[in-house]
Amino acid sequence: MKTKIQVFLREHRDDIVKDVMDLVAIPSVKGIPEEGAPFGKACLDALLHIEKKYTSDGYSTKIEEGKHYVTAVSEGDDKLIGIFSHADVVPVTEGDWVYTKPFEPIEKDGFIIGRGSEDNSSGVVGAIWAMRALKNAGYAPKSRILLFSGSDEESGMTDVSLYAKTEEMPDFSIVPDNSYPVCRGEKTVMNFWAESRQPFDDIVGVSGGQAFNVVLDKAEVKIKAKDGLLDELENIVKGVDNATVTKKDDVIILTTSGMSTHAAAPANSLNAFLIAIDVLTLSSISDNDKNILKRIRPLLSEPHLRDAGLFTTDSEFGDTTCANGIVKLEDMKLSLSFDFRFGLELDEGELIEGIKKYLDGIGFDYKLKYGLKGYVIKESDPLVQAMLDAYRENTGDIESAPYLSVGGTYARFLKNAVSTGSYTGKSKHPPLLPGHGNVHQPDEMLDIEGFLQGIEILSHMIIKADKVLHNEISEV
Repeated sequence: MKTKIQVFLREHRDDIVKDVMDLVAIPSVKGIPEEGAPFGKACLDALLHIEKKYTSDGYSTKIEEGKHYVTAVSEGDDKLIGIFSHADVVPVTEGDWVYTKPFEPIEKDGFIIGRGSEDNSSGVVGAIWAMRALKNAGYAPKSRILLFSGSDEESGMTDVSLYAKTEEMPDFSIVPDNSYPVCRGEKTVMNFWAESRQPFDDIVGVSGGQAFNVVLDKAEVKIKAKDGLLDELENIVKGVDNATVTKKDDVIILTTSGMSTHAAAPANSLNAFLIAIDVLTLSSISDNDKNILKRIRPLLSEPHLRDAGLFTTDSEFGDTTCANGIVKLEDMKLSLSFDFRFGLELDEGELIEGIKKYLDGIGFDYKLKYGLKGYVIKESDPLVQAMLDAYRENTGDIESAPYLSVGGTYARFLKNAVSTGSYTGKSKHPPLLPGHGNVHQPDEMLDIEGFLQGIEILSHMIIKADKVLHNEISEV
């Protein structure tokens, strides 16, 4: 069976690549709600595109009434295995892309390049082709297989939350939206706004970022022009990388560039607004404005909150992280988004109270956007071990082990669920600039050969899960 799956996938390599590129070409960034399109037209277009794929494969397919997600279910018995993926993507900064535009995918040096190619078109397309590969190999799961594609994973997961409240919960679910071999738990995620009580005097505009879960990589600050300030700022930025100053009419514009990463792993990022703060606090803007900037700086300067005196750690999940993704000005008051992640040993109430107290002390208000509770499954769980076995048997990597994740996936909303990878790293990627090529970064890339192996792995994970649920322990 393993050989049949491999041969089938490689025979259809070009079809698989096309399916990924067709999905990437849909600019499914969350947009303004429309009638019948709760996350904007592009996200709905992505769901409709996937629905056609599901229907063509003969599944019982439906788009949820409110158009939040699409599902397909194969024939089978009373057991249900879910494969959960998402079609929405994080926002883009087009000017930073080197090889192509974000939604004009290309194939280069064995990679697909385009926004969402890895996160999570690979999960959507991988699930479709894993099921096709199993059918071609002659394996019909006893369980029903549910394919789920959502359209709000990157902005709150209201899609899968709705599913969990209203639909049949699978006996076991696989979420191919993480890393190998298998993730058995995730940190709790809290998204909140920090809003200054005091308005600025000289700063008249602040903007940057579009998502909570991407470290801010571009920021623009507008300042009232006054005698000597332009020359002063130009002199300051001479010694600062990734900062420029221009003037338009009576406004000076400071533009800064940082290095984005996923907010779950911000250690190697550089926040663009932090650069702006360091430039402006050296200038002659008002003391009021400088104080506002200086007070919020510790939440931007170090991702584990050490500089704010709020560092905590968890024996299983490690250090807390806090990342800023959006900055804006409302009624002349500074507002910043934060993505805060922590392990399950820590007291959620105490952590939030600590942040509230810190913000109160620096003249900022705390405003919760949403929270996503983490989860943990025992490493010894038979289904966790079955997923590990499927990975090891298809890669030869016998040293790997189940792990806990700093990221967040649909798995946290589902009963008895794990997340895993969608591709292995096998090819040498094209030359990359720092901060390019990975999830949520410019020039996001998917290793095609590694993706084909990822589909193989998912196929065998489905087989293993089906056998465990039916108390069959024979080797696949």
